Amino acid sequence: MGVEEETIASLHSAIIELNREIEDKKNKVFQTVDARHIEFVRTFDQVSELRGEVSALSSSLQKIADMIIKPPNGVKPVLESTAAEYKKVTTELESLKSVIDILKILSEVHSAFTLFDKKVEAGEYCHAAYAIKDMEQHIEYLPKDNAHGANTNVVKTVRKDFRLKKAQLRSRLEEMFARALQFKPNELTVTREFNGVYGQTPHHDNPSSLADILEALRILDLLEDKFKEFSHSLLVDIIQPIIQEPRSVVTVQPVRHNEFCIRIGLDSTAEASSVSTPGALFSKLTELFTCLAERIMDKNHDALALLSASLWSKVAEMVIESCLSRTIPEQTSQLKSYQHIVSETEEFELKLFSLGAVPETQRVLSAYVRDYESHFAHRRRASVLEGARALLLSEDHNTVVVTDGTERGSLSNLTGGKNGKKKGSGIDAEGFFRLPTCQVTVSTQKLVEMAHQTLQEVGSGVTPTGALLLYRLSRDIFDLFRALKPSVHASHIENVPHFCMLFHNDCMYIAHHLMTLGHQYRARFPPPLNKTATFVDMVPMFRDLGEQAFLKMMRKQRQQLLEFVGGAGDFTDMSDDGRFKKAEQSVNQVLHHLNQLANVWKSVLPRDVFLQAMGQLVDVPLKFMCDSIQRIPDISVHDAPALKNLIESMVMRMSNIFDVPLLVPEDVPADSLKVAIPKYVPVWEKVQLLAEILDADLQGILNMHSQGRLNGRFNYQELRGLVLALFADTPHRALSLKRLES
Repeated sequence: MGVEEETIASLHSAIIELNREIEDKKNKVFQTVDARHIEFVRTFDQVSELRGEVSALSSSLQKIADMIIKPPNGVKPVLESTAAEYKKVTTELESLKSVIDILKILSEVHSAFTLFDKKVEAGEYCHAAYAIKDMEQHIEYLPKDNAHGANTNVVKTVRKDFRLKKAQLRSRLEEMFARALQFKPNELTVTREFNGVYGQTPHHDNPSSLADILEALRILDLLEDKFKEFSHSLLVDIIQPIIQEPRSVVTVQPVRHNEFCIRIGLDSTAEASSVSTPGALFSKLTELFTCLAERIMDKNHDALALLSASLWSKVAEMVIESCLSRTIPEQTSQLKSYQHIVSETEEFELKLFSLGAVPETQRVLSAYVRDYESHFAHRRRASVLEGARALLLSEDHNTVVVTDGTERGSLSNLTGGKNGKKKGSGIDAEGFFRLPTCQVTVSTQKLVEMAHQTLQEVGSGVTPTGALLLYRLSRDIFDLFRALKPSVHASHIENVPHFCMLFHNDCMYIAHHLMTLGHQYRARFPPPLNKTATFVDMVPMFRDLGEQAFLKMMRKQRQQLLEFVGGAGDFTDMSDDGRFKKAEQSVNQVLHHLNQLANVWKSVLPRDVFLQAMGQLVDVPLKFMCDSIQRIPDISVHDAPALKNLIESMVMRMSNIFDVPLLVPEDVPADSLKVAIPKYVPVWEKVQLLAEILDADLQGILNMHSQGRLNGRFNYQELRGLVLALFADTPHRALSLKRLES
């Protein structure tokens, strides 16, 4: 046990001695660092000596550690027998190690400071930048308080001095960067090497190159920010004039030794043009980027990558907007010749890739021009839809008469002039596929023609993608009609009968063309579009759109006619002059309104549609009058003639409505134009019979009944009511009623 105690005692003596030496060296390091960074005295020799002494401390510490753990003389087993002693010794060793680590860091920082000053003095900015990065790494490990015996003031001084030196180097590099690259409008002056003068004061004999400045900025992670400023100036003063002025010329001229100037001038002999050709523009940009890569960046790929990150996307955007987008063909016939622009663009990008000016992943320009068909289609779409929109928004309501024979896709054109009746089917295509003669707006006719012209472009050198886009464009034209016309002209469609029927015709006209449009151009479409392209699915939409407007207007006109005829009251006491004049005035209002509608619609609607529309409207007041008279409980001998005259006058004048000249095809026989009014006015014959009944006696009514003229027109209850109202209660009336009932 005496040997063990002796060993532990010697270990404690060694630790105490090492601790004394650490304190001595620590004071010496702190004094040296403090002197170096506060008084700015040169202590390079002391620095070398201190580094050696600190290393010696590490060796002493290692020897003590070996005394503890290395067999056979290690005292670890002895110390472990007393846990408190072992913990005390290891804690002291860890504390000593932490102090030595801090001293090492301070000595390394002190060395880096000294190296930094020497490199800056010598103009070796890349080495100075590396020294700054080295200091930064070491200073991160310094404690922020006085832990492990660190002198807080010294550490703060070191950190402060580091920041000052970093700012000093940054300021110098930024100023030299600004001197090296000086911009003026349309001009960039580049100084590749400095002659050892910083400002007005010589500071070193070793010239600094632009490449060294750029590399030093990159090491300090400052180059990206500087390149953002540089890129902006380069875009505004150099690249933008090249791209936007077709007559621009790029010249690179030497100014003096290690200095040259890039100027953008004008070629006075060149013809004025609104846009540069891609080939000419690419040639100028290639010259500029070659100069940037080889003479300014000195083929530094790291610097070129940083410059490209802040510059190329904006350059590509300008090239596309000011040049390439304007070369996209406007006609399908120009598509085939566009391939040479694709080739020129790809060659331009490959040249920039080889220079390292643009990463190979940035193929923005070639991707744009390769997709020229899509750009063409989108441009065509914008142009066509803009024209279609102008047509639909215009207040020009001029009309044109259209017939089946004059329209594309007409039945006569599709069947080669043959009869439209399908053999053996019993189906006459005339009623379904033949366009009836009518008026449509000129704007709608132009809109349909626009769709035909769009589809005609398919097949003339257009690829499947282009064909699909043109097919969609033609559908978009019709969709635009559905979206705009009903909303923009809603008030006219709802309130103006003439405009409403024109809108109805426009919808039916478009629906007619949609039925055959896909069939007409199917052969032009590439597979599989030649089997799937159709417009038939749009037909119900347009028919429904036109029919809804038509029916809404008809309801409006029916209501108006009912208001007019309702002014006559219940048609009783027509022998009274005042009541008769009131009824006559109401009838005149009805006739005037019907005549106005007929005059407006006769030259607009197809003949059959006109007759059906007017027939439905004529039926409204006639039915109202007929029903009102049948409800009169007692019609005097004086009232009956007045009612008869009122009915006959109304029927005669209404018949003139159906005699107006209507729109009919030229090949329709004249004898077929005679209108069978009862076909379109359900109550027409009943009203005429009612006038006869009002003027007949009981025997006359019985004769009409026996002849079957009243069958299907009047039922027994209606006849009974009229007989009771017209004739007094006599045995003859009772007998007549029995005969009518039988």
